[in-house]
Amino acid sequence: MSHGLTIKRQTALLVFLIGTLLLSACGGAAKIPPLNGIILDAYTQKPVAGATVVVGQTTVTSDAEGKWSVAAWLNTDAVAIQATDYATTTLALTDQKVETPTTPITLELTLRPNTIAGTLLDEYTQQPIAGAQIQTSAGISGTTGTDGAYKLVGVPEAYSISVQATDYTTATAQINRATAFDAVLRPTLLSGVLTDKYSQKPITGATVAIGANTATTNAEGRYTLRNVVPDQELLIEATDYTTQTLTVPAGTSLDAILRPSTVRGTVVNVETGAALTKGTVIAMLPPASGGDATRAFTGTAVALTRLSADGTYVLNDVPEGAQIQVLSPGYRKNWTTLSEGNFTADLKVEPFIAKAIYITAATGSSKAAISEVFDLVDQTELNAVVIDIKLDIAGNVGAVGYLSNHPLVLEAGTAEDYLDMQWIVEEGRRRNIYLIGRMAVMRDNRLADAKPEWAAQSIETGGVWEDGGGLKWLDPFNPKVTEYNVGIAKEIADFGFDEVQFDYIRFPSDGRTSNLVFSQPIDPENEPEVMYEAIVNVLEETHTVLNGSGAYFSIDVFGYATWRNMWEIGQSLELMAEHTDYVCAMVYPSHYDRNELGFDNADAYPYEIVKDSIEKGQKRIENKYAVQRPWLQGFTATWLDPVTRYGRAELQAQMRAVEEVPGTYGWIIWNAANSYDPNWFN
Repeated sequence: MSHGLTIKRQTALLVFLIGTLLLSACGGAAKIPPLNGIILDAYTQKPVAGATVVVGQTTVTSDAEGKWSVAAWLNTDAVAIQATDYATTTLALTDQKVETPTTPITLELTLRPNTIAGTLLDEYTQQPIAGAQIQTSAGISGTTGTDGAYKLVGVPEAYSISVQATDYTTATAQINRATAFDAVLRPTLLSGVLTDKYSQKPITGATVAIGANTATTNAEGRYTLRNVVPDQELLIEATDYTTQTLTVPAGTSLDAILRPSTVRGTVVNVETGAALTKGTVIAMLPPASGGDATRAFTGTAVALTRLSADGTYVLNDVPEGAQIQVLSPGYRKNWTTLSEGNFTADLKVEPFIAKAIYITAATGSSKAAISEVFDLVDQTELNAVVIDIKLDIAGNVGAVGYLSNHPLVLEAGTAEDYLDMQWIVEEGRRRNIYLIGRMAVMRDNRLADAKPEWAAQSIETGGVWEDGGGLKWLDPFNPKVTEYNVGIAKEIADFGFDEVQFDYIRFPSDGRTSNLVFSQPIDPENEPEVMYEAIVNVLEETHTVLNGSGAYFSIDVFGYATWRNMWEIGQSLELMAEHTDYVCAMVYPSHYDRNELGFDNADAYPYEIVKDSIEKGQKRIENKYAVQRPWLQGFTATWLDPVTRYGRAELQAQMRAVEEVPGTYGWIIWNAANSYDPNWFN
């Protein structure tokens, strides 16, 4: 206390004593009333115990009830109160009046808390969070200890508070007259280890992603993602492994075991050991009903790839228990079923030289008739049969010869219960006969009648166009036409046919073609590419679907298509050969110009005509995907003059011509009446 204050206090005391003496002189002894007080918490209104109260020279402490009392005091004094965790407060006593010497003066004082404290916990573990930063808008900050607790001193009555910790969510609040703020923070970090299902080794270089938030596993297979929210979708991708999609848990750890899903292998010729350069490798799962593992499964491939130039392949995303099949043009299909943990499938395939004959759906509809055909195959060098699946019968051209379940067939009502597909396949398999299902694609009266808007239109009549024989043609540009025919082809493959063949995969050639119009304009002479592209688009989709169903794909083209682009009908052999397994040119000598190759009657020179056409075809499809398997003439062209009777010599001459051209893989004999002399064959 300063010297000036001491003089003032002494003067005041002197005045007080003089007053007291005067009162005594007047006959009474003066009494000083006590100064009492109670201290309350400003927020809770509860007593504050242990507060230090200073009145003048007197210091007292509040009791458990927050009360205190001072016997000697002056109205020039002030009351100063201090308490731990409270802001200091001072009250001048100038306005305190003594009513009577015996009436105590009681003061009710409040202290405002000036601290805030709390604990931070991890939402998932309920463990304390150490090292978290506590910030306030009042500029006061602090850090949590190892017990997750913090305490800030000197805070005002109202302010904002923010709690931050590395890899946790931030908590904020508006504080008003409060002394405690606890928070539970959710971790935002997710980490884990990826391991191989079979080797238990860590997977390095895998990508773990939640949207654009990505991480890559290190040499220990560990990844770490930050700013993660529970229930998000987490995608795990690693080369040669099955992709996994998981849900982010309410936790900070998520390990995963990945199953290898990439199958590698080679495909070689079983006879020579040479690597094959053409082929499609697929992974097929067994049907829901089980399936005979000794046979190739049918259905829809879950993975598909092409052979590399060195005969190797890499097939991704292959599920467990899949059957690996290879379809290589000119070879029989082969397959193997993967054992658990095995991801190498080397396959050896046997060359397949097809020796086939054709039968109509009418023949195929009779078990007795088809059995006779199969008997002929069993007794001769024949090993394959081509069967009409879409009918080519007068008055019912284009009808689907079995009860199809394809939606477009059902919608059009174009199916007939004509062929017992299951029996045909079972009987063919029993006899080891290669079955080819033939479809006339664009020549289709039944579909044109059911869906005239899908057909070629007549400029003159505005209705469906007909060729000179009253046959109707579909529009190759119409995607529904493609969907319809590809759907039928897949069903044929699913029945178990080894191959599906597209005939009439072209634009019309007969009749008044100048009178027809399609959904897109055509100009065959000046822009044949438009027509080529339309046909190729159909083939491309069909090839993928059929190979993906475990079946080969073949196409029929005019014999002259081996000589030149058939711009009139949209057939370009070079383009088409990239999207099929077999090109089947109809190299019937009777169908060539009479004086072709300088002969006086081309039909009389079956060996020369066939060999020349096949050689030309080989040059046109060199380095293309497909191989050749031509149609040969198994009939006598009675409309020609002179007539060349076709028998064993003529048939064998054609067969010999095919065999002498490297790169061809067999032949098919055409006889519309299905009349085949066993003597024709060895």
